[in-house]
Amino acid sequence: MPTAYIDRIDTLNLVERLGVVRSLTRKARVTFDRTAETPSDFSILGAALDALPAPNTPFSLITPADGYLDSRYLKFDALVLVERRADLIDQEKYAVDVTLQYEHLAAGPNQALVAGDEQQYPNRRGLIFGKGRCSVQEKTTNFYRYRGQGDRIQILTGHTFPQWDTGVVAMLLDPQYPMTVVQGGEVTIPFPSANFQIQGVMTTSDPWRVADQFIAHINGVPWLGHEPYYWLCSEVGWEVLDPAGVTDDMGFVQSSYQFTFEFQYNFDKWDPTVAFNDQRTGRPPAGVVQGNIADANGTLRFTRNSYLDRQAALLNAAALAALGTPNAAAAAVAAAAAQAAANVQVPALPLADFNRLFRVNFIE
Repeated sequence: MPTAYIDRIDTLNLVERLGVVRSLTRKARVTFDRTAETPSDFSILGAALDALPAPNTPFSLITPADGYLDSRYLKFDALVLVERRADLIDQEKYAVDVTLQYEHLAAGPNQALVAGDEQQYPNRRGLIFGKGRCSVQEKTTNFYRYRGQGDRIQILTGHTFPQWDTGVVAMLLDPQYPMTVVQGGEVTIPFPSANFQIQGVMTTSDPWRVADQFIAHINGVPWLGHEPYYWLCSEVGWEVLDPAGVTDDMGFVQSSYQFTFEFQYNFDKWDPTVAFNDQRTGRPPAGVVQGNIADANGTLRFTRNSYLDRQAALLNAAALAALGTPNAAAAAVAAAAAQAAANVQVPALPLADFNRLFRVNFIE
């Protein structure tokens, strides 16, 4: 039965930067009783490691039972055990010294993400921390949102030509505004952009399946302070740490991997919007309308044609007055009242619930 004594004074140091503890080195001595089961070869080093906390264990789970509530330990709360080094120091006494290296959980992939074995990789109180970065990028568009809020608004420009300008006759004019041409405008606007990166250790039997659940998916539920469709998983990377890992109840080997997930924020949402372009001007014509009639898939792909709606109503009124029954011509006009929309959002990307996939809460 091994016995561990931690915090040997000969190896005990701490690094603090800007008021935050960034790393801590401790030493533990593990001694073994002389029994027939006590290892007599190099495996005694592994047995010494088994007597101590496992890698990726938060410091808060290693302190005494009431340690987390003790103000002396709060400054170490962000530390994670990342490295253990075992040295046999007395073969006769069966003594092994183990150096424990702790690092700040944001210093690298030092946090457990989805743990296949909670005993081997306990998560830090159900939280995941990530690194964020915000910037500005320019985007050319024919639409805008007033002060960055609300629905998309088409950018319109217009000009009233003099009466003697005969070239205006060939243009599409609004009868209410003689000699006036209105067309869609185009501007380059700076939009906010953000990047969110998560690093950590995950146990799985199939890292490709994990990546497929994330890559090219957008958030289908509110996430990181934004409504659905604003966050896209743009990159997933991994490398194996422990091929042996653990074996689950189904007999599959759950290897441990170091994963990196990267997410991109889109101020205008990741469902792209396509608008009809007038081939004569290369821009959307004035007054393009957002789709308001859904197709069989629930996508707003069509709009009501107000002119045809009015014609159908007049024909129906006349038919009812004359015959008391609907008119076939009116029905045909009414059926044609739905026309292709000139401004449509394209729901091409799959949705994902990132909170459910990680099974934890996120701290930005």
